[in-house]
Amino acid sequence: MRSGTATAATATSAPGTDSTARARSSESPPATTPDWSDSSGPFQGNDWKQPKSVANNGTIGGNDVVAFYLALNYAAEHGYVCLSPYELYADDVTDNTYTSGSVPTHISSHRWVQSSACAANSWLT
Repeated sequence: MRSGTATAATATSAPGTDSTARARSSESPPATTPDWSDSSGPFQGNDWKQPKSVANNGTIGGNDVVAFYLALNYAAEHGYVCLSPYELYADDVTDNTYTSGSVPTHISSHRWVQSSACAANSWLT
């Protein structure tokens, strides 16, 4: 895992892959990543492939929900899922669906949003 003071969003990959990454919550505002496959920021390279689980280790209040997007640059029209700070983690993202109806077999971007930005069918469990 990449090091950071505290975690804000964490993703672990499916068995057999090597991508595990963390976003630092010490950044202000908390880290967002428009492209999990690029070569900069807390999520890089193969981090976008086959996520197994995700966590929300942010602070309650304001933009405390992590929205994970199917497409780059937070393109919600292609589908997204949200993780509440009260849910903390989703241990198997593939037992959920993006708002577009597809199964989250990869995550291309994420950002911090308020719960009002998430549709009723977008919540990870």
